[in-house]
Amino acid sequence: MYNKTLWSELKPGSSSSDDSENGVESFNDYMARVGHLVPNVPRNVLEHWIYRHYTHILNEYIELGIENMRFIQESWESDRIYNDIKSFKGEELGGMGFHVYEIEDEDDAENWLADYMRDQRTWPTPIIVLKNVELDLLGEPYHLMEGHRRLDYLREVYQEERTTLKSLHQVWVTEIIK
Repeated sequence: MYNKTLWSELKPGSSSSDDSENGVESFNDYMARVGHLVPNVPRNVLEHWIYRHYTHILNEYIELGIENMRFIQESWESDRIYNDIKSFKGEELGGMGFHVYEIEDEDDAENWLADYMRDQRTWPTPIIVLKNVELDLLGEPYHLMEGHRRLDYLREVYQEERTTLKSLHQVWVTEIIK
């Protein structure tokens, strides 16, 4: 069960402040407004998962209850990432990975992630996975909740030139606590 009031308060809002883009609440304003409501959620997870993907969470993960989650940052080897992280049952990961090797115009803002991952051989911010021990529809043993493009890029490099990847990559592991 989840706290409906909490989820409605976590919704990113509009802003009239001068530093907001297009009238959308900046992450700093958002953090100041809601950070204290979810002390169990690290700032990085709040920004990259809840703030950026709120609507997706409502559709896929709300019933897990953010208030029942614990987040632990871990370092994982590439083999573990490639083999243990799954998507929804019946769905395959992938589809965007080949883009990591497409070298576009240097000024292409859309290609910054591919550029970063080709240069650094890891991702710029940890992906978020759920340690799944009992949920039938989610991937096992770990279900990818956030970081689909980063994971696709890493999986592509792993398939093509795995020895060039960094030995460890940062991952937020989410556990449901009862």
